[in-house]
Amino acid sequence: MHHNKILAIFPLHDRAVLDRIQENIMGWTSVPWTVSYYDLKEYFGEKIALYNVFVGHYSMWLIIPAVVGFIFQMVVWGTLDFSSPVLPFFSLMITTWGMVKLIKFLYDCFYFCNC
Repeated sequence: MHHNKILAIFPLHDRAVLDRIQENIMGWTSVPWTVSYYDLKEYFGEKIALYNVFVGHYSMWLIIPAVVGFIFQMVVWGTLDFSSPVLPFFSLMITTWGMVKLIKFLYDCFYFCNC
């Protein structure tokens, strides 16, 4: 009787499922946006899975400003003009990127929560 109450309060890990999730997350070829969020949700709960949805989404969307920012930085270094006329376009791009990223994240959250 007491043993079942302890297991309900402190559930033990299922080693086979945990190994499969760990292999999916920590593999050499895994990237944050290809993680199986459903398996995370079923094993760890919705809060941890939703955090991983955010990290995967944010990691994927950071590629865009990194590439564009690198190109703009090369233009600034190439011209040696640190008040280059391309910088306002970069700020507009970052503003648009932030709004689109947020809308897409809200869509992803809605999709994830309804699975």
